[in-house]
Amino acid sequence: MKKDARKAAKLTNESIRQTHELKLKEAEKTFSKAQEIIQKYDKKGKSEEFLREYRRYRDNERRLSPERDREY
Repeated sequence: MKKDARKAAKLTNESIRQTHELKLKEAEKTFSKAQEIIQKYDKKGKSEEFLREYRRYRDNERRLSPERDREY
């Protein structure tokens, strides 16, 4: 589960970066991949536990990359 949460978080953050770069089709594809992973755990009834891990990884990655945020 942690591996999937990390992957989904990375994909979500990549989608945000692509959106900022106006690479909208790529951002949509990347975001869809993240959503597929998230929905897998929602269907299993484990979304609460999964989303806790996902948010932790998503937010942590954003904190580790502040130099990218300055570009936008």
